[in-house]
This record gives sequence, structure tokens and C-alpha cells, in this order.
Amino acid sequence: MDGHGDRVCAQEAYQIGARRSARLVGVAWATLQYKCRKKPQEAPRRRLPEVAATHVCYGYRRLMVVLRRERWKVNAKRIYRVRSVER
Repeated sequence: MDGHGDRVCAQEAYQIGARRSARLVGVAWATLQYKCRKKPQEAPRRRLPEVAATHVCYGYRRLMVVLRRERWKVNAKRIYRVRSVER
């Protein structure tokens, strides 16, 4: 099990607090409090193959410009990574 699941099991089984259960499991308290703050990028990822199919000769930088004109917040590194995976 992951650290979070072990901590919850320890909390329920022994009726102890979250910090003590984290220490018991051997996981840092801050790790258990972490919440990913990334915004999902699924819509631009779905849109990229459509734009790339329309503009076959465009490279990743030009595709980035096209997506930005459509008001997507994307950067060149992400476009490059997605393009290299789909090829």
C-alpha cells in the first residue's frame, strides 16, 4: 500500500492522530499533506493532434503559436513532449 493508505489504516486501527500515524508508518508528514496544484491539460492535448493534422508542415513551435492564439496556456516544452510521444 502507499503511505497514505497505511497511515489511514494505522489511524483507524490504533485510534491515533494523523501525525503520529505518519511517524509510525515512516512517511514524512509533509508528503501526506501534498496536493497537486497542476491544472489539467487534457483539452489542449486533445486539440494538438487536430491542429497538427490540419497544419502538417508546422513544427512544435508553430503549433504552440496556433494553440496560444486559441487562448490555450501551453509552452513549447509541453508541446514538444506531446508531439514526440504521438509520433
